[in-house]
Amino acid sequence: MIKTGIGLLQNTPLPETVRLTKRVEELGYDSVWYAEHNFSRDGVTACAAAAAVTERITIGPSVCPIFTRSPLLMATTFAALDELSEGRFVAGIGAGSRVLIKAQGINFVKPLKALREYVEACRKVWNAHGSHFDYHGEMVHLDNAELDFEPVRRDLPVWLGPTGPLACQLTGEIAEGASLNAFLGTEYVTWALEHLHKGAERGGRTLDDVEIGMMLVACVDDSKEAARAFLRPLLALYLARLPDITRRTSVWGPDGAGWKQLVAAVDEGGGEGGQHLISDEVIDDLTLNGTRDDCLEGMQRYIDAGVEHPIITAIGDIERGIEELAPQG
Repeated sequence: MIKTGIGLLQNTPLPETVRLTKRVEELGYDSVWYAEHNFSRDGVTACAAAAAVTERITIGPSVCPIFTRSPLLMATTFAALDELSEGRFVAGIGAGSRVLIKAQGINFVKPLKALREYVEACRKVWNAHGSHFDYHGEMVHLDNAELDFEPVRRDLPVWLGPTGPLACQLTGEIAEGASLNAFLGTEYVTWALEHLHKGAERGGRTLDDVEIGMMLVACVDDSKEAARAFLRPLLALYLARLPDITRRTSVWGPDGAGWKQLVAAVDEGGGEGGQHLISDEVIDDLTLNGTRDDCLEGMQRYIDAGVEHPIITAIGDIERGIEELAPQG
C-alpha cells in the first residue's frame, strides 16, 4: 500500500509551518517530515509543535544529523517526541552532509560506523528504563546510561537517510525505513534498492522489512515552463554544492568537466549564474514539476521504480503544492 507524506524545508516561520502541518493532516496525508540542515529552523522543534497540534499523522525529522547531537540526547529527545505524539514519531537519523557538518567545525569521521553505533545506542537507551548500561563502540561511548521515564514505545521505528551504496546497505540491514535523498532520479531508486536488498540479506531480512521513502521536490505551477524556470537556479545551486548527491545522479558526477563548469558558474554568480547549465531534461529527471497532473505523473514514475512512501517536498507555492497533490479518496 502506497503512503504519501509531505516534507517541509523549514523555510517558513514556525507558526506558518504549524498551520500547514494541520492542513496536511486534514487533507489525508500519511506523514509529515521536517528537514534539518545548517541554516534553517531545526527539525526537533517543528516535530514537537506538530505533535501538539495533530492527532493521526506520523511525524519525523528528515533527518537529524548524528554529529550535531550526542547519542544520549538524541535518544531521549526522540523518546520525548514519541511521548508527546502518543506513539506517532519516527526517528529519522542520518550522517548528514560532510560539507555542512564540517562547516560547523565538527569532525565528520567514519560516518557509517558512527551511524550504526548511534542506532545501537539509541535502541539501548529506549530499552533502559529501570536499568543502567554501558556502551563502548569505536565512535560512541556511554557510561552508566539510563532513561529515567517510561517510554511510550521501546521500539521506536528508525528511518535512515542514505545516499551512497554502503549507507543504503546499512539501512537495509538495521533500519525500519529509508528516506532517500531528493534531487535524484528513478535510475537512482533502482540502484539504491539493489544495495538496500543486499544489506537486508546481510541482516537476515528482506526488503519487506524496510519501508522505502523518498523526498521528492515538487513545484506545482500553471505550466512546466513556469515550474522549470523556478527550479533551474535552485537545482544549479544544489548540484554544485552537494557533490555526494551529484555523484549519484545520471547527469554528471562531481569529477566530470560538466560539474566543474557548474561549480565555477555558481561560485561566480550563485544559482542564477549556473542555471543555464541545467537543462529541461535534468529538471524533469530530478523533480516533479508543472501542473498537478504533470507532478502526479512524475510521482508515479518513482512509485513504479519502487518508492512506497513518496514524501512530497513542495517548493515555490508550498500551499498550492500541498493542496493539489493531496491523496485522492
